[in-house]
Formats: sequence, C-alpha cells, structure tokens
Amino acid sequence: MPEYVLEKFACANPKTPVVVIPAFIAFASAVTADYLTGYGLSLGPLYALVIIAVSWYCGVWWGSLFAFMSVFAQIEIGLLLGHNFPEPAYFYVSNGNKLFTYLVISFLISTVRTLYERANSTARVDYLTGLTNLMGFHERLSIELARHRREGGMFAVAYIDCDHFKVINDGLGYREGDRVLQTVGRVLKSSVREMNSRWSTRKRANSKCCSRSGNCGRSWTRP
Repeated sequence: MPEYVLEKFACANPKTPVVVIPAFIAFASAVTADYLTGYGLSLGPLYALVIIAVSWYCGVWWGSLFAFMSVFAQIEIGLLLGHNFPEPAYFYVSNGNKLFTYLVISFLISTVRTLYERANSTARVDYLTGLTNLMGFHERLSIELARHRREGGMFAVAYIDCDHFKVINDGLGYREGDRVLQTVGRVLKSSVREMNSRWSTRKRANSKCCSRSGNCGRSWTRP
C-alpha cells in the first residue's frame, strides 16, 4: 500500500484507537447477525451506524474502509446463503448501491465533523494572531483552577504588553499594525509550551480603530 495512503489511516486523532477497536467488534457482531438472519431481514442500518461512528471520530478514510468491508461482507453472505434476486447482476448492482450510500454517508459525516471542529476552534481562537481568545482563555483557566484545587499545585497568570503599539498602528497604518501583532503572536507561541493556555487580547486604541487593537497582550496559565 502506498505510503501516502498509510498516512491517511495514521492515528492523527487520539480517539482513533479507542474507536476503531470497538468498531471492529461492532462490525463483527453485525456480520454475525446478518449471517444468522440471512436475506430475510436486512441489517444494513447496523453497518451504517458503525460507518457513522468511525467517520465521525476517525475520518473519511476509516469510514470508507468500513464501507467497503460492509459491502464485501454482505456480498459474501449473499453468495453463501443465496439471494432473492432473479438475476445475479441485480445482486451486484444492489450491493453497489449500498457501497455508494455508505461512502456518501462517510463523506458527509466527516465533512460535518470538520466544519464542527472549525467552528469550535474559530470561537476560541483570535483570527489575526492565532492565539486563544478570551473564551478559550476562561475555559483553560477554569480547568487550571479546578486542577489547582484538586492537586494543590501552583500556577501563574502572566501578561505581556506591547509598548508604543499605538504609534505603529496610527503612524504606519493598520496593515503594519497587523503584521506586528502576527509577529508577536508567532514569537509568543514559539516561546510557550503548547500545553500551557495562551490568550491574545487586542484592545481598541481610539475611536478611529474600530475593531483594530491599540495594544496587544497575551496571558497564559503555567502549571
């Protein structure tokens, strides 16, 4: 199998191993139940539920893999136990339709998950600097406070202010001010461990700045 294909199945999501193993068990159970009931009872929704769960937590590649496995299992069961189609071609066309349906389900579910994660990240990340915004900071701060009460450890909240940012913002223009903020954000992200909570706040310099910031800062909690 090509290396780039193997990378698609890599565990980029930490939940992938936790989900895939139960998914294989659920898939084996669905195949067993499908074999025992034969063509008298359609258990296609059971396969679909497994594909939905895998696609949501592990992505479209894993979902597609389970889609192919599901159709292959149903074809094998139909060949072993017999089917009710008058022509063999109808049998394969029917299973081809199932495969198409499963693949569409996998694609749609993974797309919805991607959009959900993007919206969730956008709500907690400053669009200009890429740092955690006020909402994300308060969420992380509540976690650190709960950990402090539970374990009794120490943590600190630090604030960094950009001196004379208003001079750059008003004298050289908002575009240069944006570049300064982005540069400061990159420097701060590279200087603080990822496990620490980071917060970027951009305050209004004056009435002319509208939503542009007059200064920039970043706070983080350090355990």
